[in-house]
Formats: sequence, structure tokens, C-alpha cells
Amino acid sequence: MKRTEKSIQESGQQVYGYVLDDGRIVDGNRRYTALRNIRQSTGRTVYFEAVVLPFSYGNTTERAKIKKLELAIQMGVEERQDYDPVDLAVDIYQTTIGDDPIMTQADYAADSHMRPTEVKKYYDGAVYMKKFLEFIGASENNFNIIKESKVWSLFYEMSKSLSKNFGDDPESQIHKNETMNSYFGVILYQIHVGVSGNTARTHIREYGKNIVNSVDNEDFNDDVADMVDDLSESLQDEEIHTTSDLMQSLTDENETVEELGDTFDTYMRNARNSESVDKFIRNIKQNVKYYHDLNEEVA
Repeated sequence: MKRTEKSIQESGQQVYGYVLDDGRIVDGNRRYTALRNIRQSTGRTVYFEAVVLPFSYGNTTERAKIKKLELAIQMGVEERQDYDPVDLAVDIYQTTIGDDPIMTQADYAADSHMRPTEVKKYYDGAVYMKKFLEFIGASENNFNIIKESKVWSLFYEMSKSLSKNFGDDPESQIHKNETMNSYFGVILYQIHVGVSGNTARTHIREYGKNIVNSVDNEDFNDDVADMVDDLSESLQDEEIHTTSDLMQSLTDENETVEELGDTFDTYMRNARNSESVDKFIRNIKQNVKYYHDLNEEVA
């Protein structure tokens, strides 16, 4: 935002926006906000230069056209990395949810030049973000907590793991929900100790590989179930509106979070040790086979 304001102050608005005839901005919210900030800080009269489109969001028959245009602009003209992944996931969710969605996931994929499988993963990630916010007692749409904690990638990886390891039958759904709560506990532990970004993503991937996708998953779920439930109940008793609120509440529940983290670290350490032993045994078997084949060739 600061870079955008500086650029507009120095060179003016270089790229026009798109506005519906009812005043909604389809593209250019950042530029509009920058201009408004410039007006407030300098007192200058400034204008948001935009193309006014003859569409209204109030007309339900035009919503799909509006969305197609928005995706064409934001996913085609602008760089993809400018689209925050949390915003993208929420947009996919809100656009394709319900019995009468604005468009299907297949349509969204086509218009945004994304793979259908990727759209599905983002959609699932949004579902789990909403469930997580409910789990901690925050508003289900308070996605700024996810953004500020920099943990979006954990929900993305989580959605892939749960989809891979569990089916749609009732029994699988029970285990899936138990594992989902365990994931939430692990994510809260990561937030509490300040692990984020690529490191946190690596940890959550290893958790999916070494625990969720193993015979130890049910044991881990059983061992952390009470801690996860206690943590959720405690957080829901607090007023969590911001990341600072969440961090303070986790600090208040430090003993439970640390106990959960110790259990997680123990399972992960055992899984890594087991993997090392298995790798060692595989190497021995490969070497034995190699020398056996070599002896046969010499004979």
C-alpha cells in the first residue's frame, strides 16, 4: 500500500480501475484506497480514474459476467503473486459455494487460468480456515488472523492430506474430524512458538507424511484429544478478534500448548528415527543384493 501511494503521488494513477454502475469496484481497490489516503494526508482533490461498466451486482443474472470479468482482470492482467492466497481461497469459496453459486469450480478454473485440482485445494483450504476460526472462537470470516499469523500454507497442506488419507464413508469421516482437530492443535502450537512460513509448512508436511499417513495417527489423536478440546474451550471463552488476542490467549494456556507440542515433537522424532532405521535396512538389503549379483557374475 505504501509503495502504491508513493507511486501515485510521484507519477499519478497509471492504471485505471473498473467500477460497476452501482459504485462497486471490480478492480482497483488498492489504488482507490491509496488515493483516499493521499486525500486525507495532503488535502488535495484527487480522482479515481476508472471504466464504469453497465452492470449492477444487484442484478443476479449479471453476477456471473461480473465475476468472469474480475477474474480476467486480476488473474490475467495483474501478476498472480499480487493476489493474496487467503483472499484467493476465500474468493473461490464464496463464488462457488451453495446450491446456486455464481459459478462452478470448473468455470472458476477456466476463467482464472488455474488447474481444477488447484481450485479444489484452495476451496478446501478456505473450508478448514473457517472451521479453525470457529475452533478458536473467532468470527468465521475473520481471515486477518490467518493472514497475520502467516499460516495459510498449513491449511493448504492440511486439506491435501485429509483429502488423500480419508474417504467419504461415515467411519472415515469420524477419523477425519478427529485428525482435523489434531491439525488445529498443531497449528496453534506452531503459532505459539513463532514458527511460520516455509519452516511451518515443512513441519506440517512431515506431520501429514509421518503421522497422519501412518498407523500412529489414531494413537496420536487419542493422546492429544483432551489437550485439543481443553485448548479449544479455553480459547472460545476468550474474546478473540485479532492475532494479538490469539497470541495472548495461547500464552495464558501455555502449559496445555506446551504439553501438546511435546507430544507432537515426540511422535515426530520417533517417526524420523523409524524412517532412518527403515532406510538403513533398505540400504543393507540393496548392498547385499548388489554383492550377490556381483558374485554370480564373477562365478
